[in-house]
Amino acid sequence: MGLLDAYDDSIRKVVFLSVKEISKKWKLPVRNWVMAYSQIMIFFEDRFAA
Repeated sequence: MGLLDAYDDSIRKVVFLSVKEISKKWKLPVRNWVMAYSQIMIFFEDRFAA
């Protein structure tokens, strides 16, 4: 694992934990989430391994 891989992993963990904490307080459904999720998956497809 190179330095950039470790950096990517730490950023991924920070984002995941932040979303997890925010979602505890979130009461409304996310508007246009399906479209946003699709665009994220297309833009970052190389970073999401199946």
